[in-house]
Amino acid sequence: MKKVRVLLLLLSVLFMFSCKSAPKQKEEKPAEPEKTQEQEVVKEETDKKAEEKNMPDDYYTVYFAPQSYQIDQFTAQILKEIGEDLKAKNVEKIVIYGHSAKLDSQKDEDRIALQRAIAVASYFQKMKLFDANNIIVEGKGAREPARNHSEITDRFKNRRVEIHSVK
Repeated sequence: MKKVRVLLLLLSVLFMFSCKSAPKQKEEKPAEPEKTQEQEVVKEETDKKAEEKNMPDDYYTVYFAPQSYQIDQFTAQILKEIGEDLKAKNVEKIVIYGHSAKLDSQKDEDRIALQRAIAVASYFQKMKLFDANNIIVEGKGAREPARNHSEITDRFKNRRVEIHSVK
């Protein structure tokens, strides 16, 4: 009986580790043609032209953390430089547009976008860069995305405030 058990054990081990078929070779995917330097330059020029059409001359963008409207030290430094630049250009009136990435509801998107715009306006007032009467604030929610929301790496471009000068 002991010999039968050993024999069955050996057969089962042999069966488990035996080669059932030849291993499948990985299929080679055809290589994509490499872009030439000329194609890359054309694409960059096209992107720049598209951005230039949508952007006025005195246009600044500040980015925020997800679902945040708080101004940290880094953002404060950027806003200070923007404010000083606008003052150097003798800009007296600005429009601040708040934007957000997609959230659970449009109400949340509009709320965070407006809070971001108000936070920037408050910073400019606190630093005495602009008077409250010379700042227009608008929250646009996620209706005007800068980048596609499906790409997680591009979403930060939608969590922004745009600062436009009014002449």
